[in-house]
Amino acid sequence: MDKDHMSMQITGDPDIRRGVFADLVSAQTPNQVTRLDFIQIEGESDDTTLQGVLASRVYMTNESLIALRDMLVRHTKDWKAESHGEAN
Repeated sequence: MDKDHMSMQITGDPDIRRGVFADLVSAQTPNQVTRLDFIQIEGESDDTTLQGVLASRVYMTNESLIALRDMLVRHTKDWKAESHGEAN
């Protein structure tokens, strides 16, 4: 198979295809695999504690995570960050 001309066919149920929204992402790398936790903030319980839910958890090899990083840098290279962290 010619890796320069590969295609991929992806299927998924409607709930998975709809996706999730996340306000934060946390990364932990105990070994050769990184766990990414995507978190949605749902409110505050007091002045110092945010309440959130785990929206998604993704495990990636460190090599795949580096490829993702490089792709995101290329994808966002012309974006400008707003003061609150959102990019346009």
